[in-house]
Amino acid sequence: MARCFECNSPAVHDHHVVPRIYGGTRTIPLCALCHSKIHGKNLLSITSLTKKALAEKKKKGERVGAVPFGFVLAADQKTLIKSKREQDIIKAIVLARMSNFSLHRIARWLTAAGIPTKTGKNKNWGHQVISRIIERAADININTRKIRAVDYERFSEFKKHIADMGIGIII
Repeated sequence: MARCFECNSPAVHDHHVVPRIYGGTRTIPLCALCHSKIHGKNLLSITSLTKKALAEKKKKGERVGAVPFGFVLAADQKTLIKSKREQDIIKAIVLARMSNFSLHRIARWLTAAGIPTKTGKNKNWGHQVISRIIERAADININTRKIRAVDYERFSEFKKHIADMGIGIII
């Protein structure tokens, strides 16, 4: 069994000298007490390191948690790839919202159109999910100009987009 680098007690942790988020690869053995001294009062807490690591994964386009609507996993099971069908549905959702449709109305339309949710477990769309999809759309560079009052041109564009998707339900 390895011994603690600091106090020579039995080591139970391999501590990264340089945090992995900053490219560190080498570790030193530490006992639980010495390891807690490092992370207990240090600015590099587990929470902050985890947040940085998750942000770095997102920046690389890697999955963090569930696969969001609009994407599928690549063969490496890490990288997100855009799903054309789901991206089209997101565009339709954004266009509907820009045409001043309520989140509830958009959810009812998706449910009535038989469009499956991401997991497929729930047949009914919820307004909270629609809200998150719209928020995320702005983060993934889908053109989500500031939502304005209804105008005929955008509503016509929305109806055409729905027709192009082969969805015959009018909301």
